[in-house]
Amino acid sequence: MLTAEMKMAARLMATREEEDLSYQDIADRVEVHLKTLYNWRGSPEFKEAIASYTDDSLDVDGILVKELQKAPNKGLIELYYKRHGMLRQEDKEEIGSILRMTDEEKEAIEQYVLEKCAE
Repeated sequence: MLTAEMKMAARLMATREEEDLSYQDIADRVEVHLKTLYNWRGSPEFKEAIASYTDDSLDVDGILVKELQKAPNKGLIELYYKRHGMLRQEDKEEIGSILRMTDEEKEAIEQYVLEKCAE
């Protein structure tokens, strides 16, 4: 089973060339040693994860962003984070407060999600 760090690295590996990322850049973003990233690259499960992000991540993310622009909700935000292996307990607690935010605060969240999708 892939860890959250492995999922994040797989996502970055899938877009490595487009984003002009080196393996060291990816290791730094995921906060693992470069050798760890090289070890993961040999795993069939990790390779499969890279392929799955390459095949469909942009379409699904685009749909999520469009839906979040219409009406931000906890489920969609959690789904976005889960897809990218970034959902932690602290994130769940913060996401739960979104429904109590002002319109200006919700717009800031929407902008953040759009920026994350562009990465």
